Amino acid sequence: MFPWKDKNSHKKNESNLTRGLFLKNESLKPLGDQIHNYIELNSIDLHKALEEFSSYGISNSKLTQFLHLKSIEAKIETNTESIFESSQYYVVIDESLSENKKKQYKEALDRNEFDNWYEKLKIRFYITTEWIMEDWAYKNNLDYEDYNEISPFSPQDCKVDGVDIDVKTTVSIGSYHGLPYFTRNNQVVKDEVQVAITSSVPKSDDKYSHHFILGIFDSSNYELINLDLNFLSIDSHLKNPCYFHPLQDYFFSSYQYENMDYDKDVIEYWLQSKNITAIAYSISNPLGYFENALKSKIGEAHYGLITIVLELISKKSLYLLPHYFADYLIQKIQKKENIEINLKDTIFSIYKPNEHQEVYIDNLFKLFEILPKVRCKWHPEEGIRDMEIKFIDGHIPTFQAVCSQDPEKQTTIYTYSWKTGQTLIYSSEFICSSPECGGLTHKRKDYESKQMKIYCKASCNKFGREAHKSKFS
Repeated sequence: MFPWKDKNSHKKNESNLTRGLFLKNESLKPLGDQIHNYIELNSIDLHKALEEFSSYGISNSKLTQFLHLKSIEAKIETNTESIFESSQYYVVIDESLSENKKKQYKEALDRNEFDNWYEKLKIRFYITTEWIMEDWAYKNNLDYEDYNEISPFSPQDCKVDGVDIDVKTTVSIGSYHGLPYFTRNNQVVKDEVQVAITSSVPKSDDKYSHHFILGIFDSSNYELINLDLNFLSIDSHLKNPCYFHPLQDYFFSSYQYENMDYDKDVIEYWLQSKNITAIAYSISNPLGYFENALKSKIGEAHYGLITIVLELISKKSLYLLPHYFADYLIQKIQKKENIEINLKDTIFSIYKPNEHQEVYIDNLFKLFEILPKVRCKWHPEEGIRDMEIKFIDGHIPTFQAVCSQDPEKQTTIYTYSWKTGQTLIYSSEFICSSPECGGLTHKRKDYESKQMKIYCKASCNKFGREAHKSKFS
C-alpha cells in the first residue's frame, strides 16, 4: 500500500505533502507522459486519477480535457449506432403499413396503367418508403402531415416538423439496382427537400422488403459554406448517396457539445490513437494546433482537403463531409493528380459515412488505383498520361479517357450498367470488342434463355440496348 493511502502510517502527513508535490509536477507534464508514468504504471482508472488530483486541490486541465473527449466519443458512438438502427426497416406491406397507406397502395395499383410486376413493385416501394418517413417522424415525436392523403399527385409527399419533403427511393431486386434518385424539374431540383430511402427485395415476389434511410438533402444547408462543389453540384438532377445526411442531424442537434479549447499536447496525444471525430465536433477554433495536427496526418498534396474539413467544422456542418470528399476525389482523378491511399481512413476518422456513401467513395479509390493501367482502346501505346479524363455526371458518374490522336474516340474507364445498375470499373479484358465502341462490358445470365449474355453501354451497336432487343430478345 502507498504510504499516503495508509491511515495508520506515521508517514502519512509527510507522504501527503510529497504526494501533492508529485501530483502538481505530473499535472504540468504532457498528457502522454502523465498517462504513461502515473496512470498506466500504477493501473489507476482515469476518473479516479482525476479525483485524486482534485482531492489535493490540484487542477489537471489536460486530463480533464482528455476525459471530456472520451465522453464525447462515447456519445458519438451511441448516436451513430442509434442512427443506423433507426434507419433500417424490414417491411411486409400487408402487415407493417398503416391503414391509410394500405388504402393508398390499393388505390395506386388500381390507377396503374401498366399491368406488369415491375410497375407494381415500384408502386409498392413508393408507398412503403412514404410510410417509413411517416413512421420515423412519429417515433421521433415530430409533427407529420401526409400530402398524398389529400392528393396522390402532390409534388411533395409530406410535411415533417414544418418541412415539405419529397421521398425518393430506388428499386433493387437481387443483383439489379435501378431507379436512381432523379429529379426532372430544374426549379424543383434547387428548392426541394428530399429524403432518400433505399428499397430492395431478394426476388420480385418476395413479401419482405429491406429499406435503409440514406438521409435528407436540403440545398439551404450549403448556403453558409464557403466551399465550391466542382462536379457534384447541389443542382444535379441525379443524386448519389453522398448528397444525403442523417435525419437526426437535420431535425435534432445530434452533436451539440460545448466548445472547448484543447492544449496542443492533448490534441497530439488524442490523434495518435483515437478518431478525430470527438475533437472535430467540440473544438471551439479548429485553426492552430488542430490544423497543424491534421497536417501531420494528411500529406501536403491534400492540404486543400484540410481547408474543407476546417470550414465544415467551423460551420458545424461535418455531416456534409462525404459530399465534399467525393467531389474532391473526382477533381483529383479528373486532373490525374496523386491520391494517398490512407487518405480515406483519415477522413473517415473525422466523420463516419454510412455504408452506401462508403461504397461510393471506395469505388472512386478503385478508379484511381487502376488509372496507370488504362490504355486507349484504339491506340494501346497511349496511356492515361497522354489522355484527358472526361467526367459525365450521374448517380454513378461516367469517366472516359479521351484519345489524344482523335478526341472523338473515348475509352470508358468507370460507369454503370444500364442493364443491372452495377458499377463498372476499367479492365482491358472488359473493353468492348466492337470496332466503334470504347465502352465497358459485363456478362449476365438471361433469365429466360438461361444463357450468359454480354452487355455494353446502351448506345453500343453490338451489345447495347437496341442490339439486345433485335438480336437476343
